[in-house]
Amino acid sequence: MAAVDIRTQPISGGSKLSRKEQFFTVFLQIKPNKGMNKSSKIVLGIIGAAAVGAVIGMLVAPSNGDEMRKKISKAASDFAEDLTKAIAAGREQMSDAKGTILKEAKGLSSDAAARYSRVKESLS
Repeated sequence: MAAVDIRTQPISGGSKLSRKEQFFTVFLQIKPNKGMNKSSKIVLGIIGAAAVGAVIGMLVAPSNGDEMRKKISKAASDFAEDLTKAIAAGREQMSDAKGTILKEAKGLSSDAAARYSRVKESLS
């Protein structure tokens, strides 16, 4: 997973990604393979719907302007904190998976090298 250099990532024009995919590509600092998969789109849709629903709920509720701004500010802060925690947890899981895969690959590599040596000895 390579980090995205924001200066070289086009936001409009020559990119085949949608504006939303470009934003999340830069925000999450990852380069997607060929766009977002179905489950990623579903998760982003749920997160976006929850945020919009929370804001609409606050705007419909009877409150004065100061209270409303405080509520919206707190909700935005809570949302950003939850999103940050979710991203950190996802990165940690990816790191753990990477370690496991590398360990398995090294084990398979050493097994293959040992088998190659045995076959080579038996043929000579």
